[in-house]
Amino acid sequence: MVEVTEVNLTPPPSSAFAIPSDCAAAASPASIEAPRPPGEADEIAALTGGNGQDYLNGIYGPGSKNSCTMIFRIVRAGTMDPITSGFQVGADLAVETESAPSYNIQMSKDGHTIFSGGGLHEITSQTHNGVFRVDNIPAQFEMDIEFADHGSATANLYRQCVGAQTVLLYVVKDPGDISKGGDWLWVKAGKYATASH
Repeated sequence: MVEVTEVNLTPPPSSAFAIPSDCAAAASPASIEAPRPPGEADEIAALTGGNGQDYLNGIYGPGSKNSCTMIFRIVRAGTMDPITSGFQVGADLAVETESAPSYNIQMSKDGHTIFSGGGLHEITSQTHNGVFRVDNIPAQFEMDIEFADHGSATANLYRQCVGAQTVLLYVVKDPGDISKGGDWLWVKAGKYATASH
């Protein structure tokens, strides 16, 4: 129960509703970066051995409004050495138009992964030396990497285009034990921002 003892109906000054300049800059539609959790840049630096500010976490939305070609590859944490075999990759590029897709990942008798459900389909054949190229990547999409007996990594991702071609890395901590985790990182700058690294 609340007792009201005094009421003032005078309108407050408009300055009381002004957005602070820091918040206005962060909320700007021109910005493609989602707010980072405290310490995330340090964690990314430890994972990549580089500058954490050179990367954007792929799991944060919304996706950038501009489109681009995604150059995707899998690398080992610390050394950033490319991993070019021993996995299969599936992608669902129609997530935005699907209503709660349900995915099914099965292993065939010959040890081959079968991706199904929603728009999920295998794209492993699109690789060249472990590098995948997907033109006009949508603003939101799903990726699944199956490392046979070593585990799997899956994520709903948001595009963050910083150029006509933008590199997405899955930085895996231990290729022999995928349960130890990894990060999906868009590369903004540095030597890994090109398709050749």
